[in-house]
Amino acid sequence: MHLTWLSALQHQYPSPIEFMRFQAYLNYWTGILTFIIAIVGKKIVEVFGLSFAAKLTPMVTLIPGAVFYFSCTLFSYSLNPMMILYATMIGSLQYVLVRASKYVLFDSTKERLYTFIKNEELKTKGKVVADVLGFKLGKAMGAFTLALPLIISPNQNYITIAPFTGIALVTVCYFWIRSINQSIKGV
Repeated sequence: MHLTWLSALQHQYPSPIEFMRFQAYLNYWTGILTFIIAIVGKKIVEVFGLSFAAKLTPMVTLIPGAVFYFSCTLFSYSLNPMMILYATMIGSLQYVLVRASKYVLFDSTKERLYTFIKNEELKTKGKVVADVLGFKLGKAMGAFTLALPLIISPNQNYITIAPFTGIALVTVCYFWIRSINQSIKGV
């Protein structure tokens, strides 16, 4: 989603100075929201439980991400300047929310799930596989998902392939939430 969002931002902010000013503004709000979530993150786990806290990051990725891809699809067909503004604002909101929840909730809930595994060897190997292989495989599959439609049809761009990548986002988030449900059940 990041490259599609950056592509939409380049339509909205064609000047490099405007683009960098907007990026600085986003980083400012990412820091503030991360700080706020860090303060209330422990309470989220205590009040709503580990399962809910673990599902927040995929839900924050899914809901605004689906709206973003839908608005990008509408923008690519209508070329309406208001639609690109809407798409960039939704994408920016999603960017800030995902970064903040990933830094605080995702990383901490992922680590907490390992504490429930009693077999030390399984715990260590599982952590290595998830942290190393999962990270590398996730990056590779994300790049492949973006590259495939561009390889098949080279005259496309990130905005015009938004329906394809939006479906990929929804699919990944569905399996992400499903795997959290299975992990929590198995504990």
